[in-house]
Amino acid sequence: MKKLFVMLIVLATVVPAWAIPLGDPGFESGVPFLASGAGANSQGWWIYLNDPANENAAVVTSPVYEGSYAAQLYTGNGSSAQIGQDTDFSPGWPVDVEVAYYVPAGSWNGAGITIQYKDVDWAYINYAYVPMYNYTSTGGGDSAWHVFIGDSTSTGAEGLWTAPEGTVHVSFKIEQWGWTSGNGSVYDNAVVSPEPATMLLLGLGGLALIRRKRA
Repeated sequence: MKKLFVMLIVLATVVPAWAIPLGDPGFESGVPFLASGAGANSQGWWIYLNDPANENAAVVTSPVYEGSYAAQLYTGNGSSAQIGQDTDFSPGWPVDVEVAYYVPAGSWNGAGITIQYKDVDWAYINYAYVPMYNYTSTGGGDSAWHVFIGDSTSTGAEGLWTAPEGTVHVSFKIEQWGWTSGNGSVYDNAVVSPEPATMLLLGLGGLALIRRKRA
């Protein structure tokens, strides 16, 4: 019990506050999105549609990966649409992203994830990008849920995957392009966090420091 207490103290003091989780990552509040470009809804999610006449974004009840709601993006003219959220972050942390996605059979679209690092005034510093899926050259979707996990080792990843000095905020974006069948592709359980291995190493390093002091 004493060792567990010490570990909790170390993780609270040695490991800095790394991120505020994305608000409503599974869209479980059921709160609808505001109009494109109108700002974030009460749960922090915003949308941007390049061509509102041929694109749409909505909170839906089917299909869902987990819980009762998910987010659906429809792109019908080959251009792109985005759903995103802004959150606080700390510099020096390698970034992990995780998203569940569902692409209807017959769709010819793709999607990727962008994280933009920003300073205290929300000025752009750098970015990280990784493609999530792309059916535009290999055929339609399969009407099944998949879980995407992306970091600096992901195939096709580019950009800076460790939050640079001066990072205070990050903008997390799912961008979809191409043509979707039916009502569109669906996303659920969107998470952005530091890589777990980094957190563990920092925690173990802190415990080692305590042991040295005792010795």
